[in-house]
Amino acid sequence: HLGVAKGDEVFVPLGSDEIQHPEPGEIIYFSDEDKQVLCRRMNWRASEILKITEDTTQTIINVEGVGIIPRSHVQAAHEELAQLLKEHCSAELKMEFLNKENPSTGFNF
Repeated sequence: HLGVAKGDEVFVPLGSDEIQHPEPGEIIYFSDEDKQVLCRRMNWRASEILKITEDTTQTIINVEGVGIIPRSHVQAAHEELAQLLKEHCSAELKMEFLNKENPSTGFNF
């Protein structure tokens, strides 16, 4: 989900094992099941859970645009990244846009 933190969600920063909690009102991406924060402060602080390793078979990659950035620019960046992942990583992709009207995805990993 893309949403606003209540402050009780669990966040483990990339490269750490320290459990933190986002500030109430902070924008986060989070799991519905266990309130695990995937990234916070929009996409600025990544979680250990999203770390890509040699054993990674599934991941989530966010492409964001805020404020006055047109959706067309976000979509163009999204499409370029998708093409590069297909070419260089043989990636199979599922893509979805999250916003205020569509804050959740049904993707499971």
